[in-house]
Amino acid sequence: MTIEKIKTVVLILLVISSSLLTWTIWTYQPKYRTLEDEKVVQQVSLSGHERHADKIIFPDKVFCHYGSEYYGTIDSVQIEKIMKEISGWGFDKFEEVSGLFDNIDAFIYKNGNMEIVFPAQVPMKIFRTFAEVKDKDASGIQFDRIIIETANMTKTHGHIYFISLENHSAYQAEVPASLVTNFRQDYYPSANSEHFSRYRLVDLNNGRKLPIRATGTKMHRYSYLMDSLPTEDFKNALFSDPHFVKRNVTSSGEEYYDESTLMSINFRAHMLHYVNPAQTKGSSIEMERLLGQSIDFVNGHGGWTGNYRYVDIDTFEKTTLFRMYDSFGYPIFSSNGISEIYLSWGETGVNQYMRNNFSFGGIVEKEEVWMPSGMDIYNSLISREGFQPEYLQDLALGYKMTSNSEGTLLYLEPAWYYKYRDQWVIFPSGSGGR
Repeated sequence: MTIEKIKTVVLILLVISSSLLTWTIWTYQPKYRTLEDEKVVQQVSLSGHERHADKIIFPDKVFCHYGSEYYGTIDSVQIEKIMKEISGWGFDKFEEVSGLFDNIDAFIYKNGNMEIVFPAQVPMKIFRTFAEVKDKDASGIQFDRIIIETANMTKTHGHIYFISLENHSAYQAEVPASLVTNFRQDYYPSANSEHFSRYRLVDLNNGRKLPIRATGTKMHRYSYLMDSLPTEDFKNALFSDPHFVKRNVTSSGEEYYDESTLMSINFRAHMLHYVNPAQTKGSSIEMERLLGQSIDFVNGHGGWTGNYRYVDIDTFEKTTLFRMYDSFGYPIFSSNGISEIYLSWGETGVNQYMRNNFSFGGIVEKEEVWMPSGMDIYNSLISREGFQPEYLQDLALGYKMTSNSEGTLLYLEPAWYYKYRDQWVIFPSGSGGR
């Protein structure tokens, strides 16, 4: 074989080898190890369930007015029926009528009116997510009570008023007259039923009036088992990457922290405090956005571990407050915040989150007690030296929540509370629970 033929054969072999190598590279599929689907932010849910806005933004009182007679209820079942009824009315043709009332209280407590009272300002943008509001231009309205005027209708429509005593504003809306007529027939007779109690209107020396319960009532004091919520679940829910969170034992409990956030658990006080200092306050925020993102945040980790309701908001401080209520409709107060959820927001996230770390277990003890009338409490208050009735904002029956020293039992003690200069105070002031 000549040298030329050998070169030709070698060249052919090289071409074939190159082609095979190229084909192998193109078609080769390495067998990588399948990685686990790990999430940096774990999806954790506490024992609470997701709750819709209409269960959290909920009235705490309803009053019916008959001339000089006033009836009221805090019964959650009755209020829910009323709210379900009016939510489908299709509120339309909103008109600001703030300037038409020389005395807004005189209108609110007019004969034939029903007053639905919310514990805090409600933005119309959120209200319309669970109620039919036809007027698209009504979104900027805020209110803390709805007045149904049952005694003054035209042939075609009735008037509903969305009033904010805090903002001194009033808006009138129209609904079909037939809906108001049927509502009066269905619900006003119930004002004399067992679900409603007699109230008296008192003057507060500043043009304001306040309905106060005129009769005593039976309540119960309770003892419950305390079910602690797993700290690990809070850690996984609140930190962006739980894998890098460190733990530290303190004299009162535990601390969990990463580079920017801290979560402390106080086992003695049964409280959790989560803080992210990097989230600075910044400018104020729209009410509907602040309230909406607060509800979404707690929903996001199943944080509604009790019957919480929205009770306060501050758009300048960017804070929201939710309080526990019992199944009937009594608010639950506490001196150290264990019956509340408090949220403070920064520019893009939560700045502070404060709440308890437990839920209610089974009932251990139940005992009936008799509570005096609101008028008895009111008369005692106004007889105090230095008490100024014009600063009295509310007077309500509720429960004081405390726990035993071992942290195994929760106590609910019936008590009268009064709201004075924006603060809820137990009556008599300084009285203790167990």
